[in-house]
Amino acid sequence: MGYSAHHVRGRIRYKIPGLRDSETLAHDIHRALQELDGIRRVEIRPSSNSLIVHYDPDRIDDEQVAAHLGTRSRREARPHPVDRILSDDALTGNLSHYGAVFGRAAFKVALQQAVTGGLNSIVRTALVRG
Repeated sequence: MGYSAHHVRGRIRYKIPGLRDSETLAHDIHRALQELDGIRRVEIRPSSNSLIVHYDPDRIDDEQVAAHLGTRSRREARPHPVDRILSDDALTGNLSHYGAVFGRAAFKVALQQAVTGGLNSIVRTALVRG
């Protein structure tokens, strides 16, 4: 979900997390906005995860544009930075990967300690009997 970063009558700039990494998302947003009556021009700026919408304020308002995009307007609370970070699919994928790596490493350490403890027990038993 994105949010309105700047708004003046007839022009809104949105921040859309993930826009930089997805040409499909950019294309879908552009196409969806062009379908709305009153949209004059849509600028996609992937490098800054920004979307600029120029609209005719006599035909459509900023709340209608925001509702169509499923974004939050500037009047609503801006998302917490952690929410934006955690919603990024690339980061979520990385966290899953690191979780799996950590899990394998923890299992390896636990297995190594169990084997070492078992071998030490066998050696102690052999020395006592021996």
